Formats: sequence, C-alpha cells, structure tokens
Amino acid sequence: MFRVVEKNAQSAQFEVPDSGVEGLDKSAVLQKVMKWRQTEQDKLESVCRLVSHFVARCGDVQSGQ
Repeated sequence: MFRVVEKNAQSAQFEVPDSGVEGLDKSAVLQKVMKWRQTEQDKLESVCRLVSHFVARCGDVQSGQ
C-alpha cells in the first residue's frame, strides 16, 4: 500500500508518494514509522552495549581478573 520515499536526484527534493488510502494523512504515517524505527534503533544500541559489556567481562574472567 505504501511505497518507499523516493529522492529526485535532479532537484534533491524528497517526494512522499500518496498512500493509496483516501483521507489518510501520509505525513502522520511517516512520522509514526520514524518513531518505530527510532525505538528499534534505541533497543539495538542497548543490546549492543550489553553484549559489549558481556564480552569485556568474559575477557576479564579468561585473564583471571
């Protein structure tokens, strides 16, 4: 139903295609999607930090500290 936001290389302007659903505010939908993506990115960064700390602790245990 939705298409990817396309960039026009000649004008360097972004064009948001119509949603295909009458009465649907496409900017509100895109804002919601961006919020979802930000939440996903925040969670991923949190998991990466946890894994990094875990790996560091494994190194400490391995070296006998």
